[in-house]
Amino acid sequence: MEIISRKAARANKLKYYFTGKKCPHGHIAKRYVSNGTCLKCIEITYRQWSGNNKNIVKARSRKSYLKNRKKVLQRTSLWQKKNIEKEKERKIKWGKANPEKVRILKARRRSSKLRATVSWSSDKLIEAIYDEAYRLTKLTGIQHDVDHIIPLQGELVSGLHIENNLQILSRPQHSPKYNKFNPMNPTEWEIGIKP
Repeated sequence: MEIISRKAARANKLKYYFTGKKCPHGHIAKRYVSNGTCLKCIEITYRQWSGNNKNIVKARSRKSYLKNRKKVLQRTSLWQKKNIEKEKERKIKWGKANPEKVRILKARRRSSKLRATVSWSSDKLIEAIYDEAYRLTKLTGIQHDVDHIIPLQGELVSGLHIENNLQILSRPQHSPKYNKFNPMNPTEWEIGIKP
């Protein structure tokens, strides 16, 4: 790290400066030009505060996520596409660390599928769609999933588990879709057109 005085950093309109000397609490770290506070001290203070105010931190995070949801999902999707192996490892690790949550999620999914299955659906056609997804996976080496065009657990509307509501998407196409469906503004995912 380049050593620079606070005065020189201010003259160069920098946000941080670094003297190489210890702060009053013994940290050797960058400091803010505006108030001279050590970044390590701020980090420690924030951790202590957030540990005592978990509900406030959670509410702020949720509010920020909802405000920037589209950007966050795009950034997450891009990272997942670039880091397929890491993402796979992360999911496996999370599943091993949270077996009870995995069981709950699987049970909820089975339950929603059962509730969304109707008597007039064709089991043979549904099975053929799942077989085709499996065949495409084997043929291309890219994981293909069967997707519900109108999600079974959508926020605004929920679809049925019938052959007309199913489409085959590759994993990179399917991952960013989540449970999205807006009947007022359908996107290419929601009307079954694959990019």
